[in-house]
Amino acid sequence: MEFIEIPEPQITKNDRMTIAGLASTYSFSDCSAIPAQWERFNHLRAQIPHPIDGATYGVCAAGDGPGTMKYYAGIGVTDTKGLPEEFETVTLPGARYACFRCDHHIAQIQRVIHTVWNQWLPESDYRPDDSPSFERYTQSFDPETGAGGFEIWLPIAS
Repeated sequence: MEFIEIPEPQITKNDRMTIAGLASTYSFSDCSAIPAQWERFNHLRAQIPHPIDGATYGVCAAGDGPGTMKYYAGIGVTDTKGLPEEFETVTLPGARYACFRCDHHIAQIQRVIHTVWNQWLPESDYRPDDSPSFERYTQSFDPETGAGGFEIWLPIAS
């Protein structure tokens, strides 16, 4: 996969946050079902009680084995009571991150992630932390068109 131009990241700390949404396990080599997971989540989003702002999150956490990840399509919540039965939660610990704010179309997200992990990180003075990495989609992102930009948050060791 070719690298893509990405902005310099902002090094920042995020606060602890609970994300509620739909979760599935994927191999790193095949994440092709993630867009369908987001479609299912977007249809159920209004059923989530206690949401935090309008941002949505794609969280990549440890999977069940080597070469896998558990991916959550969700939204931040202040309380987990009353969640739909099919929803799961994941907690993002307060951690230090390299935040890449990208104006690319969502179709480029795999190239952005590839560039972050395989070009930016090896060339930087940082090393990854074991906290979950995540995508953040603000209210400017349009899930219908895939336009509006997104953020990639890579956990880095202090």
